[in-house]
Amino acid sequence: ALEAALAIVVLVVAALFLKGFRETRTTDPGFRREGVLLASVDLRGRTRTIAPAASLEFAARLLDRLRQVPAVENAALSTSIPLDIHGMPSRSYQLEGQARSDGGVDRALTNTVTPGYLQTMGIATVAGRDFAALDDTVAPPQAIVNETFARHFGIDPPAILGRTITSGTSAFTIVGVAKDSLAVSFGEIPEPFIYLSWRDRPSAMAEIHIRTRPGSETAFTAAVCD
Repeated sequence: ALEAALAIVVLVVAALFLKGFRETRTTDPGFRREGVLLASVDLRGRTRTIAPAASLEFAARLLDRLRQVPAVENAALSTSIPLDIHGMPSRSYQLEGQARSDGGVDRALTNTVTPGYLQTMGIATVAGRDFAALDDTVAPPQAIVNETFARHFGIDPPAILGRTITSGTSAFTIVGVAKDSLAVSFGEIPEPFIYLSWRDRPSAMAEIHIRTRPGSETAFTAAVCD
């Protein structure tokens, strides 16, 4: 009887695993997984901190070199990877003109990315535009939010552009609205999401996202490593 019970448990677990695996293959995550190479870089080495200006300069040079490789269609950096086992960080915030009367706080998942990240991942922009270039010293700190963020406040995507998000001591102007995409797990309920600009929050650690041209998936590995 014990062996039979254990066999049933194993079969149930296997069935759940197969169901989950099938879900990962058939569910639209909101971005294009095929043709994207992921790599990581950490500038710190034995040094605990890197000056933000140095991190920003490195990011600009790295992306410039990657985009010159013939097999590369686009490239971008981020601090987190969607559907990664570590999840996505979240932060509390307040949207301009939407103060809460109950004393609570709104929270959103966040990812800090370079210009071109949405294009590299195949995430559509439904309103507004991409972030300012990394070397732009004029534009104020910027944010791009997802559709669920706008719906959370009952605001149409175009109408939320130009509003300010305040988080801690920082303020960011919303310049774009992106389509919803999976962030933490398959089957998740869409949550408000804020993309922050690498220009405004450079990091010494980066997740490199490289969109290859069709048929060139393995032709540029050496160039990336160099």
